[in-house]
Amino acid sequence: MRRTLTTTVIVMAALSLAGCSVDPASSVYDGEQTDADRIPDFVMSDGNAENYDLDSSRFLGTAKGREFYAVRSVEMGHCIATVVAEPVDWHIVCSPSGEMRFSGSGVQGRYFPGGYPEDSAEDGWISVHPSLRIQE
Repeated sequence: MRRTLTTTVIVMAALSLAGCSVDPASSVYDGEQTDADRIPDFVMSDGNAENYDLDSSRFLGTAKGREFYAVRSVEMGHCIATVVAEPVDWHIVCSPSGEMRFSGSGVQGRYFPGGYPEDSAEDGWISVHPSLRIQE
């Protein structure tokens, strides 16, 4: 019994260190929200703000002339907002599981709130954030 318990603890520790047991809700939303993390007002000005927990939004980065934000939805789970300031354009997609592929505002992307392993990038994809990849 002791050997089984020891083996189980070692295997669980190894998986944790290898990044195999990431809590999908933790990586992106860890830490305090800053002003830079707030989704621009023009995205939420058309009355859809009540669908999102705006205190959860996090800026993920910029690529291909677009800004990307993660935000939790009250009813739809994890969401990605793709924002273009000029000309004004935005697109929000959501997934209850968190992991998703999306396209909108002229880009295609993949999102996983817990973060992708560093060495798993595929050719043709830009890593904008550990949790976000955009197709080149």
